Amino acid sequence: MKKKVYRFYENLSDKELLEYTALNHNGKLVEEMRSNEISLYNILIKRKLIDDLVKKEVIKRKARSIWPDFKTWKKEGLKRKYNAVSPGDLFAGNINQRAWYQRGRKQGWIRDFIFYNRKYQKSSVTFNNLIEWKDFGIKNNYSSIALRQLAFGSSVEQRSWYSKGRREGWLTRFPFSRCKETSTKELSSLLENYAGVNND
Repeated sequence: MKKKVYRFYENLSDKELLEYTALNHNGKLVEEMRSNEISLYNILIKRKLIDDLVKKEVIKRKARSIWPDFKTWKKEGLKRKYNAVSPGDLFAGNINQRAWYQRGRKQGWIRDFIFYNRKYQKSSVTFNNLIEWKDFGIKNNYSSIALRQLAFGSSVEQRSWYSKGRREGWLTRFPFSRCKETSTKELSSLLENYAGVNND
């Protein structure tokens, strides 16, 4: 029986094979096809059509089998120029972008991938406690900089410092000189607007 099925697939042209797979296996995983339709899978592999089907999003690959480690995952991201795309756009993108992003997120690799979009760049400065954080802010004269500038400005270090202070609840312990000009209502509004964003 298996030989007859194999011969049936073998007699189909590449175009017919692609159409048959799209019609009968749309949205399935490559691994699922390999276990359930071994004859079809073997013909597709033999004719090197699997990659075409994955590119056309007819069938999907498990991300684990494509990017087993950080090195191959990063190489794929650079090859596809994902470093010039924001993580949010990858998360909402096509099936390949989503698979790549989800694999990196689950493995914790996203933080080590450098996105050129300034909003997602990672700061080299870290703060282990309130004293280090406060000293860094005083040394860099952050007390005279507007909170909005620290939160949303172009400096990665400023955004990182502000984010850490916000997450840890340290902002109220820092002597902002410009805070006197900002009402409590404005300050809490700024914190609420910023609550969902993480630039660190």
